[in-house]
Amino acid sequence: MQHTLFNGETKTGITAFWIAEGLDTGLIAAHDSLDILQQDDANTLFDKLIKLGLNTLSGVVKDIESGKIIKIPQQGEPSLAPMIEKPDTVVKFGAMSAEKIHNLARGLSGGMPAFAKAVMPNGETVQLLKTSLKPLPVQKQGN
Repeated sequence: MQHTLFNGETKTGITAFWIAEGLDTGLIAAHDSLDILQQDDANTLFDKLIKLGLNTLSGVVKDIESGKIIKIPQQGEPSLAPMIEKPDTVVKFGAMSAEKIHNLARGLSGGMPAFAKAVMPNGETVQLLKTSLKPLPVQKQGN
């Protein structure tokens, strides 16, 4: 989920599947998706995914009980989300776009916060807990 936010993706989802021995090899019972809003962070997205997952799982249980469950083979290669290490949380202001900084901060909300070394005489560390992207006002030329 965090890497989805880091990458600035606009859709995510959940899948209910049977556990099999291999990684992501179990048969799929159901899946559903939702839109990720620009203001979503790890906390809000987690809450949305819980609600979506509970709703989907409820439908799967009803389908199992009624004998109408379908089992679809998974396709494609599994994708792994690497462990997030402390160096991955550092904001590099000169090397990162505002959008990349925003995506990093929202992906790390609720857990290990993004941080940046502020340009301050004492070298104080500043944590980014909440960010937003807003268009800059248009500057009039000639004044």
